[in-house]
Amino acid sequence: MTELLTFRDAATQLSLSLRSVRRLVRLGRLQAEPTGRHPNGKITYGIARAAVEGLALGDSRLALTAAPARGPAPDMVPLTHDGIPDVAAMRALGLASHASEWDRRMRIVAEYADRQLHAAHGGKRAAAHLVAAKYGESVSTIYRWWKDLRDGGPAALLPAWRVSEGGTVLPADLQCQVREFYLNSRRATVAQVYSHVVLPYYKDISQDPPHRSTVARFVRKHILPLEKVFWREGRRAYEADAAPKVVRALPTEPNDWWCADHRLWDLMVIVPDGRGAGWGKHEKTACPCGSGRERRHCCSVRRPWLSMIVDIASAAFVGYRLGLVPTASGVCHALRSAILRAGIPKHFYRDNGREFSARRLGGRADRLLKPLRTDLDGRQQWPCALPPDVEQCGVWTALDVELVTALPYHPWSKPIESIFHAFSGQWENLVPGWTGRDAKKKPEILDTQIRDGMLLFLPEFEAVFDEQLQRWHTDHVCGDRGKPPAAFYEDFQPRTIDPATLNFLLQDERPRVHVEQTGVNLQSAGVQMRFWSDELSIYVGCVVTVRWDPEESGCIWVYTPDKRVLAVPRARDAQWGEWGDANLASKRGARLQREYLRARAVEMHGATPLARLDPIGAVATIHQREADVAAAEMQRSVADDRVRELVACQQLAVEAAASAQPRKRTTIYDEGLADIA
Repeated sequence: MTELLTFRDAATQLSLSLRSVRRLVRLGRLQAEPTGRHPNGKITYGIARAAVEGLALGDSRLALTAAPARGPAPDMVPLTHDGIPDVAAMRALGLASHASEWDRRMRIVAEYADRQLHAAHGGKRAAAHLVAAKYGESVSTIYRWWKDLRDGGPAALLPAWRVSEGGTVLPADLQCQVREFYLNSRRATVAQVYSHVVLPYYKDISQDPPHRSTVARFVRKHILPLEKVFWREGRRAYEADAAPKVVRALPTEPNDWWCADHRLWDLMVIVPDGRGAGWGKHEKTACPCGSGRERRHCCSVRRPWLSMIVDIASAAFVGYRLGLVPTASGVCHALRSAILRAGIPKHFYRDNGREFSARRLGGRADRLLKPLRTDLDGRQQWPCALPPDVEQCGVWTALDVELVTALPYHPWSKPIESIFHAFSGQWENLVPGWTGRDAKKKPEILDTQIRDGMLLFLPEFEAVFDEQLQRWHTDHVCGDRGKPPAAFYEDFQPRTIDPATLNFLLQDERPRVHVEQTGVNLQSAGVQMRFWSDELSIYVGCVVTVRWDPEESGCIWVYTPDKRVLAVPRARDAQWGEWGDANLASKRGARLQREYLRARAVEMHGATPLARLDPIGAVATIHQREADVAAAEMQRSVADDRVRELVACQQLAVEAAASAQPRKRTTIYDEGLADIA
């Protein structure tokens, strides 16, 4: 039975370090055999005493017999009489890759030696850097090869001996099992692959498994990143990180392509909204606005939103709107300011969000899917986001602008993303209240800044933003554009439009709005608004069309069913216990309603024949009955009048006869006697 030594005993007998013994085993000079298992479950190995003694005595024949059949040993490389590796013989032995690598290293070291020889004082380091940069190696590698050449001669530059250059010791069927277990949405780790796949596989075939680093090396070198992204991360990650992309050429003139999108700033600002949100554990301290109230009852801490429009040719921010919530009105204001400042574009490339696909901005595209090959045949433009799939509303038709909508989940197709990243990356992290891009990059000082109130108010942040935007337009050159954004518009003559017309085109249109007794009720961004006028009272109960600007909601325009256009202002609420303008407006409206009804009554009275008003005669019968009753009442009234006249005449006659007779004088005694009688 072969006596086995531990690695440490073999190192003591060979007068080598433990690391050197392991290297001899790795190079095949010594054969390691399993001796059992460690208490932790790992297999322990030993080295045959005969192989150690043979190597110690310099018996190359014994050392070679102890080496496994893993290819020729390094000392079998053919050398010339002066100790230089014989390249032709190495190629004949199947060591062509080793010969080519040795030749490359020799040329690199020779060039470094020549540069070092002719370098001035202090130029040796520069020579190493030049050679390393030329051949794609590190400076430390150049130094190491130079040292190996001086210590061991040309043969020392032979590449390290490996079992299989670029291969793996894992069997083909095990490789498939590793791929199947590793490449799925569970995202198994290398340790899990080793425990649940590799170890059971070698246990079934009664062989010792390789080290876990072998499996890790297989995963790292033999599984392509394309496979990892597609099977482990998913289809969206594949489209974002691995699918082929095209590079668009920049437009040559400004206002050729505009791109619009939203962006949430990575910083906190103070907003005086009275909600007191966002302070966290510091909500009970005094508010930094100076009101003296607690923060939870005063200002809020919010991250502002930016609705921006960028010209692709110049990278200029032609229009923008800062706010707390992204809205369609904010996009319209950004578009209006962009057109009034820079002119009308030829193409408008918008995001597919609901704020950009509002009805007044063209509506949502009917088709926003990835095109098939049949869709692309014969087309020279992207077919899914262009008309006629996108509704052409009045603003784009009137301005003669071609509307393009980005596909969902394709942020790489919008160049505005990279432009804004370049703009915000210059100064955003320098503003107090910067939050970082994610939770991992959140600065520790943020909580202290929130606690101390060391944050900008929203108007102050707008001033900082305007200043940085001015610097961007005048000083910064973005990418390969060659000049700042402002320089593109110096001699450019854009198309323009009347501001009043543009305001009308960008108004929000509500086609079916019910006029209630309290007026017209509209809602925008969670805020309920009511509008009323005296003329509107006539149309209570009607369905009208309303055009308005939600962010400038002082007045709306109401299109009535009778083709009238009314300017209706905001309504005031009445106060309890008071008689004010709201009550007077209600009374005026009621008066106008009565006047309108009277005018209509006069206009329609007698216009329709009675036969058409009472086609079955029921109303005529009722009217005849009422007439008969009225006639009978009239006859009775006449008879009663005659009876009353006769009675009155008789009364007058009696009074006249009584007045003609002499008057008898009576006393009080006569009246008493008459009463007694």
